[in-house]
Amino acid sequence: MEENTFNETQFNNYILRLIKDYQEGEMTDYKRGAVSALIQVSNQFQRMTVEKGSADKPMNRD
Repeated sequence: MEENTFNETQFNNYILRLIKDYQEGEMTDYKRGAVSALIQVSNQFQRMTVEKGSADKPMNRD
């Protein structure tokens, strides 16, 4: 059975590419909304990966 893995870098690059694609051409209300939503997704994803990284590190209890 094939194991599905999540590649954080590819996902982030995909979101950034979508943002760039939506910013090309005339900026309609729809495109502004799409870019805004994608930026929110990107920011939330980055916060989640930072929190996950912090949770994975052992605490220094000196």
